Amino acid sequence: MNKSFRSAWIIRTAVIAIIAATLGIPSTVTAQDVAVGSVTATIQTALAVTATSPLAFGTTYQGIPIVIARTVAAAGVFTISG
Repeated sequence: MNKSFRSAWIIRTAVIAIIAATLGIPSTVTAQDVAVGSVTATIQTALAVTATSPLAFGTTYQGIPIVIARTVAAAGVFTISG
């Protein structure tokens, strides 16, 4: 046998052996895992905010702070329900 024919024969034999081995081995298939659990939740109702007495600062000027006492009607009163 000449060298090129022998090399081709070895490569062809190796490829056929690899294909035969690959087709002859059954592949392993794994099923998906299943998990079981429980969940609890508490649903909160929406909050409603109503201004019963709106906040009013009156005339203001830049750089001059305004303080309104919470006992004054212009201090704003808000009702939260829900």
